[in-house]
Amino acid sequence: MNAKNLWILTEERPKKEVLKTIFEYFAKDHQCGFFGDTLRIIPILNEKHEFAFIYEVIGFTCAKVNRVFIKTISGYSSFVDFLIFYQDAMPVQTDTPIYAIEETKTDDKESGIPEYSKDVLNLFL
Repeated sequence: MNAKNLWILTEERPKKEVLKTIFEYFAKDHQCGFFGDTLRIIPILNEKHEFAFIYEVIGFTCAKVNRVFIKTISGYSSFVDFLIFYQDAMPVQTDTPIYAIEETKTDDKESGIPEYSKDVLNLFL
């Protein structure tokens, strides 16, 4: 299997902890290990040196992934928190994601755990 890019489409730039969880899902499903201890999220500029709402994740290493990109998008209605694509080119509307992920946040009152908030990723597909 040839390595491809991971594309993460989202309305907001994800936290590093959320990225690590996404990478864990991917590694488990694709039976591959990964390193991701020093993740950095770097904005990418287009050929006119303008921000194109695309970031590259640096510090993630996996034999089945060339590069990881985050594309900030907006929809016309409700949208899941993350759509994950495993392909070479930037996703288009007709492409099928490998994951649709909703991040559920509960505060300490809802979770019953004092002084902590809990982030849970709900995986679909």
